[in-house]
Amino acid sequence: MEKQRLTLFIILAALILFGSQFVLQKLYPSPKKSAAEQPEQVSQSTGPSPFPAAPVQSQPSSPQQNLPQIDLREITLRTPYWNGKLSNQGVVITEWTMTHSPNGKPVDPPSGVNLISAQKSQEIGAPLRLFIPSDRNLEKELNSARFSLAEDPGQSIELKSDEK
Repeated sequence: MEKQRLTLFIILAALILFGSQFVLQKLYPSPKKSAAEQPEQVSQSTGPSPFPAAPVQSQPSSPQQNLPQIDLREITLRTPYWNGKLSNQGVVITEWTMTHSPNGKPVDPPSGVNLISAQKSQEIGAPLRLFIPSDRNLEKELNSARFSLAEDPGQSIELKSDEK
């Protein structure tokens, strides 16, 4: 009796799982990509970039023509526990090194443990960049956009343990 119930449970669970997937695909079909939406292969003569390439637009958009050009820069962040570099392109951390544990002991002195390396960020892209699966063009645009801060912090920001 116990084996029959277990077998019946497994069969019903599988029917519900696969049946719901089938019904969802029929009710909400995934949009098919046209040839224009397919990603284009772009050859890079300058080497790998730390961020995805900007989308190529066939029609110039008027709102973007009036935007000021912002220089690429990195801001160094220092805390008692870690050091990092933040890029204004896509506003992502491109390098992150843990120097001390929360109890104050040094981590792998003198340089610390490199959690996000600048080299890997350039090869594969920054690991904490935006990921928008529903709109790849928006994702590429936001990750390649250069942002500016309302107040210029200079080249580095130092945070003490009680600051935010």
